[in-house]
Amino acid sequence: MGLFSKKDPNQELSQRWIQEGTQFKNQLNAFLDAIYKGGEGPEEPQETREDMAQAVYGLAVKMNESGDHQKLRELFPPAYEPFQPYYDGISRSINQVIVLRDGRIVVRADGNVYLDDGNVYLLEDDKITEQVGVMAIGISANKEFTVKVTDSAVYVHADWSGIPVHTFDYPKGYGVATANIPVSDFKEEGLIVLSADVFNDGKKVLLTTTNGIFILSERGSECLLPTQEMLPQFVENYYEEYEESVPFEVSLDYFHAKLSPDNSKIATGFQMSEHFIFEDKGDGFKLTGTIQARSEYPHAVGFHDKLDHIALASCHYQQSGVVGMDLKNLPIETNASWYEELDERLDPMHDNMWVFSIVPFKDGYLLGANNGYIWYVNPKNPNDKAYLHLGGTIMSMDYSADKKYLVVGTYSGYVVKLDLTVSERDETLVTDMNVKETNRWVMWQDTKPMIW
Repeated sequence: MGLFSKKDPNQELSQRWIQEGTQFKNQLNAFLDAIYKGGEGPEEPQETREDMAQAVYGLAVKMNESGDHQKLRELFPPAYEPFQPYYDGISRSINQVIVLRDGRIVVRADGNVYLDDGNVYLLEDDKITEQVGVMAIGISANKEFTVKVTDSAVYVHADWSGIPVHTFDYPKGYGVATANIPVSDFKEEGLIVLSADVFNDGKKVLLTTTNGIFILSERGSECLLPTQEMLPQFVENYYEEYEESVPFEVSLDYFHAKLSPDNSKIATGFQMSEHFIFEDKGDGFKLTGTIQARSEYPHAVGFHDKLDHIALASCHYQQSGVVGMDLKNLPIETNASWYEELDERLDPMHDNMWVFSIVPFKDGYLLGANNGYIWYVNPKNPNDKAYLHLGGTIMSMDYSADKKYLVVGTYSGYVVKLDLTVSERDETLVTDMNVKETNRWVMWQDTKPMIW
């Protein structure tokens, strides 16, 4: 009889879920195909399965508890749209995702408030294991080393489950510029770590926090941003608000940083700053690029892995923007603002999407946006483009070591593994790309993580 008999109402629910889901995706793909080709198409379809969402959610929980997640996927193929009315109350943001050398996936799922009540999980095809005590994660570009950030130290591993090969202390202040004033104890008060990039030799970590950007090594910590030249102004502004006895700390929004695949450059920025690019000059990283953001606030950056190129994303409530640049143009100081004529050394990429994550793809980049889309953009050829809609803000992305798979984390609480080697598009996805979903994990509030 199988899991459900033909008389079981859940079988009828499954049939309706699949039938209406297939119809919706086919109609939506046809609608988007017409839109992006510049023609007229059918009317935009409406999702019809929202009335099934609560029942399917309940079945998902039960079937995971009984180990029947494979049957769950067969009966109720994953979908974003039916649960849309509920995400504000159930979702957890997948703010970090890394794919280990052996293909296993590690994610950080944060609470319904960004960076609050986070947990790290190791994901396998048939098992989800919480990584107790790990607050944040990272991986090197060559996949040889990973990093685990705990409340006591930062650990570098050659094997995720093995013993650390390096242990780095938390940053201890901001360097010479703040040597004569009290500075917060980051270990005692706790750092909010946004990302961690391990250098390819495993001997250093680029740590991005809400209190600044730091490089950690066996020699200690170096504050990369704010720079030593910037810090006196930060100190002055701080003590205009606080008493001199209060320990100094930097606290800004939209801090972000990325280490280039060859480890020769770091791109970074924060709200109200420019995009900054630092180059390794042998005696440390030196600021050689300052680019006024296309939009108001620098928000994300990404280096290409094959081309000597970078993508710089900025955001604003009304309009966001992304530009690219060949890194051969360093050193550079220029303005990419849409209020100015764009410097010919910069590549216009997009002037609408609010981008949260960037990874290289073919001759351009995959840009993960707040509208639930991953957009492929070629900075040198505007006609070379594609889209994939997964729903929810696309918070994080990483490739498998062989680049055959892309793993995506969303604000809605989904972790989606995609096969990039297929020759046609997945009919269950909204996309014009040749890509197939192979696995999905769900991180929602008030229930254990699920495999779907």
